[in-house]
Amino acid sequence: MALTAAEKMRRQKLKDEGVYEEYKKLRETAKKKVVQKRKKKLTPMEREKVRRQQKRRL
Repeated sequence: MALTAAEKMRRQKLKDEGVYEEYKKLRETAKKKVVQKRKKKLTPMEREKVRRQQKRRL
């Protein structure tokens, strides 16, 4: 993935301040959380519950 000029500048600024490693760890943690949320599949009962809730809204 190509970085934008703004992202390159932000990363360089963080490196200069010495906090880039911490920033990188926080980003990795956030990415992992997003992946975990995507992986969760609904059980048939949960799907039915969601379907009923959506029906009620209509």
